[in-house]
Amino acid sequence: MVSTSKIKSVDFYRKIPRDLTEASLSGAGLSILAAFSMIFLFGMELRDYLSVSTSTSIVIDKSSDGDFLRIDFDISFPALSCEFASVDVSDVLGTNRLNLTKTIRKYSIDSTLIPTGPEFQSGSVSSAVRHDEEVDEEHGEGSVVLNKLIFDKISHQ
Repeated sequence: MVSTSKIKSVDFYRKIPRDLTEASLSGAGLSILAAFSMIFLFGMELRDYLSVSTSTSIVIDKSSDGDFLRIDFDISFPALSCEFASVDVSDVLGTNRLNLTKTIRKYSIDSTLIPTGPEFQSGSVSSAVRHDEEVDEEHGEGSVVLNKLIFDKISHQ
């Protein structure tokens, strides 16, 4: 069995007996300053940790009209005809753009996701939605608006 005196001989942090040390006023001041600094830093970190802060920032988009974020996506719907596929976009400010078709490319595919023909060319919808006598629907082209009558007629073809 190893004795405790042999274990104590390995101690790198030996304590010097108090009667061999001498206290000074500058050492006491430095010790007090260090203790207050540690207490202050601990208190500030604890206060910051326990506080709830909310920040909001608004950035004005200064780009000219037509400069939009380009998003590339590749989605396959084997059971959906190209004429019924449309894309709607809404942003955090509440702006909604419905039925975007000018930059969307559609291809007919079979059940194994292999293209079966050329790119689908979307045409104009025959009955465009009119919100006012002077204002036509801006995005009324490219896909067929489905309602119960049209859906039943097309699904039974």
